[in-house]
Amino acid sequence: MKDPEWPARRDPIGDWLVCPTWSLAPAMEVAPTEGRWVVIGDGKGLSGALCTTLGDRGASCMCVAEVPEDRDVLVEHLAGADHVVVLSAMEASLEPGTAVGRAGLDVLRVVQTLAAAGGGAQLSVVTRGAQPVDGAVTAPEQAPAWGLMRVVRIEHPELNPRAVDLAADPMDEEAAALLDALLGQAYFEGLAV
Repeated sequence: MKDPEWPARRDPIGDWLVCPTWSLAPAMEVAPTEGRWVVIGDGKGLSGALCTTLGDRGASCMCVAEVPEDRDVLVEHLAGADHVVVLSAMEASLEPGTAVGRAGLDVLRVVQTLAAAGGGAQLSVVTRGAQPVDGAVTAPEQAPAWGLMRVVRIEHPELNPRAVDLAADPMDEEAAALLDALLGQAYFEGLAV
């Protein structure tokens, strides 16, 4: 016999969904800023500030405006990189006529290129508002990058892949806080700053 209240008491789709819980991470010891960094973003805003902060701390940094479609050009950009930070996922949009898949596609191209080169560079992907840290997700169009990074952690652990989600509202000294998170000695799969 069926329970007549069953549909009202239970959300059948809600049982299929996973809602991550976040906990406060202990303060991480920050490694020295060294090596060659490639920051992929628009060259303005956060990506420009991150390149400036890296330079101020003595690192070599190349800012690439976007992930090129030509693989040879991407190979050139990533050659010899110790750290690759993809910020272009933050530029994904839900506006009509734009590519929602850009967040994942840029990450996929970078992963394929680094893996084909034998790894060696640490890959970090940065999103803004893609994870429900303090409530609702404000940028669901960026979430594919997080899903892809979960797969990359399994298939390409040599890239030491990390995903970082920034608060929906930019904060003061965000580039320095992001860099400190990226240089943290503790291994993390996902971090919200």
